[in-house]
Amino acid sequence: MNEKRIKLTKSQKIALQLKSEKVQKFIALAQAWQKQVRETLNMIMTEEHNIPKEEINQWKLSEDEQAIEKIEIKKPPEGGK
Repeated sequence: MNEKRIKLTKSQKIALQLKSEKVQKFIALAQAWQKQVRETLNMIMTEEHNIPKEEINQWKLSEDEQAIEKIEIKKPPEGGK
């Protein structure tokens, strides 16, 4: 093998670690916000549109975020390969 490897300096490692920690915090925050959006959407579907809780995973927010849409599950053709 003809691999090249360049070791990072201590200050480079620290800088990368700090940046990585910030990124992880932002990812966690974005996931928390995403969860809040989903909980709000679920509440709208169950309380305002009477969709049973057991069925909310069959619905999604439209691409333009203007409606909720039932997810179409494509069935394989019968008898064919």
